[in-house]
Amino acid sequence: LMIFAQKIHYKRLKQKHANARDYLFRKYFDGEEVSSKTSSKFFFDAYIDIETQITIEEVVRKRIIDDLEQLRFTHKQFRRLNSLSPYKRRVAVFYIQTLNTKKAKTALEKRLKIEKNDSVRFYIIHALRDDLKATDFEFILRTLSTSRESYPHWIYAILKNRYEVIK
Repeated sequence: LMIFAQKIHYKRLKQKHANARDYLFRKYFDGEEVSSKTSSKFFFDAYIDIETQITIEEVVRKRIIDDLEQLRFTHKQFRRLNSLSPYKRRVAVFYIQTLNTKKAKTALEKRLKIEKNDSVRFYIIHALRDDLKATDFEFILRTLSTSRESYPHWIYAILKNRYEVIK
């Protein structure tokens, strides 16, 4: 009975993801006037899915990002950057980094300065890896001494191929 319920649940999730992808393609790539039949989270996930698979023209990407920034889901993720739960902060970093806007980068940089949890700090550094400033790099070096022993290895993995950014 539980297996049957789980199959139904995942079938519905799959359909919601398909609807969100269809909506995204029809509205932004085909230029049709369509209404969304899924939640904003599925729309955001569909955008992430598509962005990782194909190269989106900058004009189309800007329109999608403008719409994503207006969603309640996106505002909620910005608030969750300050959540007490490290898990919620990591999820928020994942979604916010996708926007790749000035506002998103500023929010992540601000959170980096006050973040205490090593794993969340790692996620933020990974999200900002292409835009690290000298002050950010100095801050990262200071955090190495007060972190768990695995944290420096994580940071090394991010920065080892970023010689030009570090220089």
